Amino acid sequence: MKNRKNLLGILAIMLVFGTLLIGCSSENAIVGTWVSDIMGIQSETTYASDGTVTDVSMGMTTTGTYVVKGKTVTVTYEGLPPTSFDFEVKGDTLTYSFMGMTFTAKRK
Repeated sequence: MKNRKNLLGILAIMLVFGTLLIGCSSENAIVGTWVSDIMGIQSETTYASDGTVTDVSMGMTTTGTYVVKGKTVTVTYEGLPPTSFDFEVKGDTLTYSFMGMTFTAKRK
């Protein structure tokens, strides 16, 4: 009986940690609204949990879809070819690399 209780306790702990790890995966980490300033141009990009993306920059709104695979996100805006870039989220900072340059955005 004691072994059974220990086993159930271990399984409960594994379930909690597994849930936490899934919640921290890179696929979920990018979800949210991010604000950036690239060369004086402010942009607000929202990655929704349903795979849609909306970017507001210079008074224009662009919408599309995105897919995350590991640490790479591929964004497809309406009427434009897909664009892929590597990214990392640490706390409220999104760092991404595109065409040899690195940029950061802050979670709104």
